[in-house]
Order: sequence, then structure tokens, then C-alpha cells
Amino acid sequence: MLIELSVENYRSISERQTLRLVASKHRSDAEGTPAISAPGFSHKLLTSLVIYGANASGKSNLLRAFVDVVTSVRHSATHSDHEIQPFRLDPRYEDEPTRFELTFLKDGARYQYGFALSAEKVHEEWLIAYPGRAPQLWFERRVGAEPKFGSHLKGEKKRIYTLTRPDALYLSVAAQLNHDQLGGIHKWITSRLRVVQARYLSPLATADAISSHEHLGSDVTKLLKAADLGIEGVIVRRHNKLPEKAAGPAAQTGMLYQMGKEDFLEIKTLHSRPDGSKIELDMAGDESDGTQRYFSMLEPVVSCLGGGGVLAVDELDDSLHPLLVRRIVSWFHDPKINKTGAQLIFNTHDTTLLDLALFRRDQIWFTEKDTTGATRLYSLLEFSPRKQEALQKGYLEGRYGAIPFLGEPGFMPASDRTKDEK
Repeated sequence: MLIELSVENYRSISERQTLRLVASKHRSDAEGTPAISAPGFSHKLLTSLVIYGANASGKSNLLRAFVDVVTSVRHSATHSDHEIQPFRLDPRYEDEPTRFELTFLKDGARYQYGFALSAEKVHEEWLIAYPGRAPQLWFERRVGAEPKFGSHLKGEKKRIYTLTRPDALYLSVAAQLNHDQLGGIHKWITSRLRVVQARYLSPLATADAISSHEHLGSDVTKLLKAADLGIEGVIVRRHNKLPEKAAGPAAQTGMLYQMGKEDFLEIKTLHSRPDGSKIELDMAGDESDGTQRYFSMLEPVVSCLGGGGVLAVDELDDSLHPLLVRRIVSWFHDPKINKTGAQLIFNTHDTTLLDLALFRRDQIWFTEKDTTGATRLYSLLEFSPRKQEALQKGYLEGRYGAIPFLGEPGFMPASDRTKDEK
């Protein structure tokens, strides 16, 4: 499970900002079990977290940091370019590296892995393990200094370092060379952290998963029924060529989703008629945008709940009814559904979710810009809201910050200008 992510000198973030999933000790009336115990850690961890803030306040940049961490770890052994953008509103940061640090639990042990890099090189990289209370330095590298390796890190170490380019991460190279211990850390980061943008999701991934895994299809059907969309089931058909009936307008409306040059998926939803008969409807042509978006979200959600890990979603509420968003969040809070310790992190503008019956105080976070234009990240806990406080009303009134300050437009309509000119 993820404990925290820290980011420094990255896009709209200047000074170090840390997103924490450690549960506080206060009592909560939130539904389900949003805070759970995790082997190897003395505090409970949150299974979901929501971020609010004005447009351009840095909400998406926090989720984007997850993407750049995973991309760097996955590809730096073979790709030499890091598309990292430092904070650009202050010249003091332009020549400084961007820093990321993850703290997470794996197999009952806590790990801190971080690195500082620019487009040209890795300035620092470190990994510390906590199998017990005492920390174990596994490795540390800094520009201009000899690397340090702890005795608890087994296998080849220095040879891997000699094969590591100045612009490559040591962890990535070690995993590519099949280092057992570091390969496990590499796999956790690259397979357990997943970031999606809701607006760009397609029904294709969910349909492909249903077609490939029978048990997933059953889970998706149950979740569709639970959403009260009138859908009794989903039928996915594979075609190795474009059927004649799909030529022309039918193909253009998206009845078929192309997987490859000669691989097409047909997605049908099953509905009941008043007489008890069934009818197949086309997912793309007949179902609403909200239904398609909900169906598209089910693959990453079900995969995360089934396999564990962290799902970060940019604008989860895009085209989704607030009750559907609440339902998705509730799955991560329900120990009968979330048996793997899966975690959901998302940003939203939907203030109806600001409800202490759904979220604990420590699950609600905000972003806002300071006077220098830099993102500041903070939790609702800083305001010590009352137990029965109306969070939605308080947020919209600016009690917690993180809202836009709307000034006068500063322009005169063309019709008024014409009148003045006359």
C-alpha cells in the first residue's frame, strides 16, 4: 500500500509537497472502512483520498507526478530523455532537479524510494528499507560522489552501477539485469501504481478484459446491474475482419472498436423488454455518454480492487453522476469488496462528495496557489471542522480556501462600446 508521495520542483510545485495516506487517530462516521491496518506499519492507511481545488491549482499535476515516477522507473534504463518540467515561475528553480519520493509497503516491509533528476542526468537516487523499526540503506548515489551500498542489499551491486548511465535510474537498470531484490521494488512501482484520465478512457479496455477473462466479465456485469442503468449484461464479440453489416455508417458510429489491423471488438449491452424478452443495444450508438464512461472506468477499478495497488484518476466525476462516483468510492471502503488493500486517489470539482458520511476528514485534501504561483497542498484536518459541519457549504464560501477568486471581467460588451462611441 502507498503511504505517501512527495514532490518538489515539478510543474506548478516549487517547495516539497507531500500527499499522505496515513490515517489520523480521530473518530470517523464515514461509511465502510476507509482506514485499514496494514502488516509492517504501525498506523492505519486510507483506502481512498479526494483532492479539491480551483482550476490550474495543481490537482492534476499531483496525479501527473505519479505518471512521471512510473515512466522514469519503467523506461530510464533504455530511454535517455526525461521530459520533466521544473517550476518555471521562479528562476531559482530552473537549474535545480525535480525530486520525487515514494513511501510504500511491500510484503510487510516499508520502503522509501526517491530520485532527483533533470533532463540530462540523475542527480540523486536512494532506497531505504524498514523490515523492522531500524532503517536499512540499500543504496544511495549522488552526482560527484561514490555510491553507497548497504550490506542488506545482496547480489551484484557495483557492476550494475558501472552499467548505469548518468541519466538512467539505478533501480531501472538493476531490474533490467534481473536483480532479485531491486526487481521486486521495480515491479511494485511499475505495476501497482496506475494513473488514468477519466475523459480519455474508452470502453475498449473493459471490453477486451471481459473478452479475455471470464471472471472479470462476471464482476463487471454485477457492477453494471448495481448502478441501475437498466443493463442486464454485456456481450463482447471478437471479429477478425470487419463484418459486412458494419460497413459504412455502422462502422463510423463506433459499433466496432478496432484492436489491430484485423481484430475488432463488438460491444453490446443486454436490456429487458416489458414482455420479458431481451434486446441487444450497441454500446457506442445506443448508450449514453455517462454509461459509456462508467463502463470504461470499470476495467481499471475492478483490476485494482482485484489485484491491489493504487488507482489515481484525474477527474473521476467527468460525465458520471455523483451517485455513481460515490458508489465507486464505497467499493474501496468496503472490506468485503476491497480485500487487497487497494487505494483510490482522485481529484474532482463535485462538491456533493464533501460529506463526512462518505469521507473522513483526513481523506479530503485541497490545492491552491500561493502568492508566487506555486501549488500548496493541505488537508481538511488543518481546519478541525465540527462533526456535523456542512463541508460543501463551507468550501463554496471559501472557509477552507482552494477556490477561485472571481474578479470583475474587466471588459465592456461590444454593444455598450458602440453606445459610448455614439
